[in-house]
Amino acid sequence: MFIAFHLLLCLLLHSVDEIAPKHGLACLSHEKPFAGINGSGKHNNWSIATSCGTNLFDFNQLAKNSGNTDIFPMVMAAVVKAVDVHGDLMRLSITAPGNDFRLGACEAPPAIMSVYLGDAMTTYLDEYRKGSDAAYSPQSKLVSLGATTLPSIQIPNEDRNRTSPFPYGNGRFEFRSVGSSQNVSLVNTVLNTILADTFKEFADALEGGTSPQEVTRAALDNHWKSIFNGDNYCLKNQEELTAKGLWRIDSSVEAMKRYSAPKNKVSLPPRIDIPLWNDIITIWNVSCFYFVLIFVVIVSCVLYLICLVRVCLREWVSFLLRNAMHEKPCCCHITSVL
Repeated sequence: MFIAFHLLLCLLLHSVDEIAPKHGLACLSHEKPFAGINGSGKHNNWSIATSCGTNLFDFNQLAKNSGNTDIFPMVMAAVVKAVDVHGDLMRLSITAPGNDFRLGACEAPPAIMSVYLGDAMTTYLDEYRKGSDAAYSPQSKLVSLGATTLPSIQIPNEDRNRTSPFPYGNGRFEFRSVGSSQNVSLVNTVLNTILADTFKEFADALEGGTSPQEVTRAALDNHWKSIFNGDNYCLKNQEELTAKGLWRIDSSVEAMKRYSAPKNKVSLPPRIDIPLWNDIITIWNVSCFYFVLIFVVIVSCVLYLICLVRVCLREWVSFLLRNAMHEKPCCCHITSVL
């Protein structure tokens, strides 16, 4: 089903690109073609489940089907740790030529990898790491619509933060930084890989005799800095997150270099048995070629437009001068833009 969805998405984008010109339109999948207005992106909703369909990000469902309330905080701790340790791979997965201009405002979070959990979840995990074994029980809240003629509405306490790159809500995480021109297969491959790596570390600790509670609390204590529920657009908050040591890679070119970083190319593959990961340099080469190709096309278009404007201005000035001299104007034909 996962593969079929992505094939359908690619087919849809390809079809739109072909059909639009037939109606005198153009489909722009560029993330940020114009300054000062909203860019274009995808929101990648991601969750994981067991073979029997149990959502590991749903506390009630997981506790009911497993009979254990310690699994859920361990899963959430694994996500928190994965974002902190492998935030560079998350940033790498959203590299696109136009995405750098989009990230940072207008419904697009900055290129700083943090995770939003909401007040209820954050409080629950904070109490759990301090020794509490209380169950997670979020409450809904009333939100006013700002009009006296309309009643307030109830929304989940976990409602996502729209300035966060990776907020949690309603049994799934939402990666909000993905570019509109991207295929999300790499995004989900990265998310699954970094969580699998953290699960492997947790499993090794459990098999070594460490209790589930100790594993979870140690992960939360060591990687708590990656949790941020505030305004990610605020420049002061961005400076504070950067000072804490969260992954921040503003340039897609720099992000692509993380393909071949020792942490990702040498250490990661053996731990989770990825036989093809060592050939990741091929993907890096293709990504670089695509990045350069798109920028060559963009620069070529800009140069063409500059030449066209220059020729048009010259012909228009000539037209005005002839009128000013009372000469009979003639039709101006632009035969070349060079």
